[in-house]
Amino acid sequence: MFSENIASAIRYQGADLYYLIESESRQMNTSFTKKITAYLQQTTNIKECFEKILQEISFSHGLSKEDKSVIMQFAVKLGTTDTEGQLNHCQYYQKIFSGKARRLHDESLSKSKLYRSLGFFSGLAVAVVLV
Repeated sequence: MFSENIASAIRYQGADLYYLIESESRQMNTSFTKKITAYLQQTTNIKECFEKILQEISFSHGLSKEDKSVIMQFAVKLGTTDTEGQLNHCQYYQKIFSGKARRLHDESLSKSKLYRSLGFFSGLAVAVVLV
């Protein structure tokens, strides 16, 4: 997870936050992190970078306004405290992100069962109508 990896990099590398985020974004190689890398090459302001990315992300990525707000809160606070504060910040948001991921996973499992049932019963209804 991005926040966990950033925390590890802060703890063990102690490099500039801009460099750590760019490095981690390149390693993860997702569409979101590719955008981070591209925007960080244009600006060194992390807040601006995340604002632009979150504005561009469409609803199809599955992020609600609340999700975008949480990501923005994470990004805005990065680099504003000492190392220990940054580690605590990353751990706090890691818990939030993990909880959200767990809820979404559980929701997708329950909805996939529902969709399979709906497909089966729709097919059954069409077969009954045709017979």
